[in-house]
Amino acid sequence: MENKGPSTLFLVTINDEFPKIIKEGEGDDKLPHKDIFATIAYLSSRNLSNIHYINFPLIFKENKKTSNSLIRKIRDDRRKDLFHKIMLRMIEEHDYYLFYIPLWNENLQSSIQIAKEVKKRYPSSKNIFFGPCCSLFPDQIICEKSIDFVITAEPEEAIEGIITKKNMPEIPNICYQNENGIVLNDEKGFADDDRI
Repeated sequence: MENKGPSTLFLVTINDEFPKIIKEGEGDDKLPHKDIFATIAYLSSRNLSNIHYINFPLIFKENKKTSNSLIRKIRDDRRKDLFHKIMLRMIEEHDYYLFYIPLWNENLQSSIQIAKEVKKRYPSSKNIFFGPCCSLFPDQIICEKSIDFVITAEPEEAIEGIITKKNMPEIPNICYQNENGIVLNDEKGFADDDRI
């Protein structure tokens, strides 16, 4: 059953050195998408949004013949641009784009580039960044004009607040810009929730 609410696309972009995995800390070569699937399950259980998901590293790695062929045909300095063009062709119009940033050097720059292009194409859409990296440096990430919100912790409730257009000061775990500058709302976990 399709929801009549806003359309939400969860995105994992490739890193700049794809297909090489950039190592940073422990567990970085795993698929660290627990936050994505927990958030999708949370939003689905509340029937808040039409949810879509694209994992570009998985798409390109699963089809090694295609990605290896692309890599061989182009020089290294043009590889990033080609992969960005391919990713952009696969991204359709949605109300919200949720970029998962597992690690600072993993896919942040690639995600920022894609977010800029998405904002140009669909100016009324909202770009949201979340993931472990975002909890450490939200004020640095939100400075990018193409990014509307940075989720600093437990994304489920924050994204629900954004999608349901709750008053910004009432949404926990977000960083955003307003006329007064950068705003960082207090962090709150499910254990702090009165409903539990």
